[in-house]
This record gives sequence, structure tokens and C-alpha cells, in this order.
Amino acid sequence: MVSSVSTNRLTQIIEKHIEHHKKVAKLHSDTVQILQVWLNQRIQSESNKAPVVWTPERLAYLSSEWTSLRAPRDIWMALNKMEGSPISSPKSVGRQAERLGLKRYMKVLRPKGLTHEDRAEGDEYIRAGWSAEKLAEWFGCTAEDAAKWRETLLKKVARNAK
Repeated sequence: MVSSVSTNRLTQIIEKHIEHHKKVAKLHSDTVQILQVWLNQRIQSESNKAPVVWTPERLAYLSSEWTSLRAPRDIWMALNKMEGSPISSPKSVGRQAERLGLKRYMKVLRPKGLTHEDRAEGDEYIRAGWSAEKLAEWFGCTAEDAAKWRETLLKKVARNAK
């Protein structure tokens, strides 16, 4: 037979055990509720997230075209034809290129077949204000080649002056 003392003790133990489980259940319930709120907030913030502007395809295109010296406006227009949210302006394209560390190197398009001395002399004449026609006549190249030479050198000079 079980004594009344041991019954009381057993009752106390069971009551404590029940109280403990109630607390644990409450903690679990609170934890589950907190996690549900967090998850709902997360889902909400994901759905409110701004669409992706710089997709991998756009970044690859920018990397290849930026160094080709195409005008930023032309690159911007081409990028906006690609998948993704619209890019706000050509300046945004330039800022992204800067973030990526892309550089634009000016290449002077000189006529083929000129010696190093002729190219240096022609550069001096262009800086002095010679026309493309005069260059073509002096160096014996086509007017088109002389015009490209003059145009690209003057762009490079202007860019380096900034």
C-alpha cells in the first residue's frame, strides 16, 4: 500500500511536471508565434523588394561595351532593351561601370603605315590645329583616316584635360 506521504509527494512531482510542461508549451507556443511573425515579415519584405536592375546579362554587356568607348547613352539604350527593370539614366550606367572598376581607354586611330616619328609629328600638328585635309595631304593618307586620327586624338586630349 502507498502511504499518504508518498502519495502527496507523487502528486507534487506530477503537478510540478505538469507546470513545467505548461511553461515549455507556452515557450514553444510563443516561439512558434514569433517565428510565424518573422516569416510573414520576411515574405512581405521579399515581395516588396525592388526588381533587379543589374542582371548578370546586363553586367556582362556593360563590361564588354564600356571599354569599347561606345557612348554611355547608346549603352544605356541597349541595356534598357534587355530583361530587367529600366535603368534610370546614362549616368547610372557610368556609376555602375565605376563600381565595377571598368576603365575607358581612348585609343587614337592613326593611319597604318606611318613611322613612329610621323605619328608623333602628326599628333603635334593636330594639337596645333591642322585640319584633316591638311593631314591627309601631308602624310599621304586618306581623308577618312586623317579625320579619324584627328577626331580620336582631340577626344583623348579633351578627356585628359578634365
